[in-house]
Amino acid sequence: MADQDRRAALRLLSALLLFDIVLIAIHVAFIATVGAPPDDLSLNSDTSVSEYGNFFKWIAIAVLLWRAGRAMPQQGYALLSGAYAILFLDDAGRLHERLGGALVDRLGVPGVAGLRAQDLGELAIWAALGVLVLTLFALAWGRSRTRVRVGQFFALFCALILVGIGLDMVHSLVAGAQPSSWLDATLAVAEDGGEMLLISATCALAYASFRAARRGRV
Repeated sequence: MADQDRRAALRLLSALLLFDIVLIAIHVAFIATVGAPPDDLSLNSDTSVSEYGNFFKWIAIAVLLWRAGRAMPQQGYALLSGAYAILFLDDAGRLHERLGGALVDRLGVPGVAGLRAQDLGELAIWAALGVLVLTLFALAWGRSRTRVRVGQFFALFCALILVGIGLDMVHSLVAGAQPSSWLDATLAVAEDGGEMLLISATCALAYASFRAARRGRV
């Protein structure tokens, strides 16, 4: 990657992280002083500024990777674009939540080991979506001339899974045992804030990939 492409990506990353950190700070400030923030400023709300910011970043990632694939051209970036389009659809449509709830209702699955039935349903749907996303990553790895870059996207995806699913399950356990505790609030911020930061990092990497591809570089 050329130095100018790296600098441009770092400028974008800095702007996105600043946006994320300000929203995280506002949420924490409300929790520490007056209580739960309003929905539009809460990290936990599906109609908040932070959530819509994530939607914008998911779309940007998918579009930038699609355009990078057309610029090279190569199938690897296009396949990655498909993977991130699925992640956007899941996030925006709350697919793992809605389908997970419908699944456990239909099957009558009980909660287990401190996890709610809803949590188990979400895990099942996420596993199905994860297989599809991982398949696209594997195909991208096999058909890409930029395997190092695919590996970077995969590392960020794994970190996102750790935060978005791993921390989410831990948070569910804590929320069930210690609702409205400081640990409950801390895990909620770590989960949602961590997702925001990782999506921003992925967006900056997608932008760097697009700029490099447009210049015929890897």
